[in-house]
Amino acid sequence: MNVGGECVFESIVAKIFEAAGYSVNQSVKLQHRSGDIDIVAEKDNKRYCVEVKYLQLYERAVERIYLTGKTFGMTPAVVVESKIDERKRSYYLEKRSE
Repeated sequence: MNVGGECVFESIVAKIFEAAGYSVNQSVKLQHRSGDIDIVAEKDNKRYCVEVKYLQLYERAVERIYLTGKTFGMTPAVVVESKIDERKRSYYLEKRSE
């Protein structure tokens, strides 16, 4: 659920993708147990499922967007407004290095 700043931040992220030439769909509903995708961005026949977090990134969100990407043939991406602890960043990069 997007509230306050997160909703505004998600719109800003979508506009950045659009400015870079991507076609963008926000709040994409899935008929799958993985839930919704904040942003689906597509360019040059490559699709990205983007999880947008305003304040804090939880491992559950990383797992969900990774599995959603694998399930639907998209490249997962996470955009976070706040700074991520370097240890967590390294952990996520190592765990999902593909």
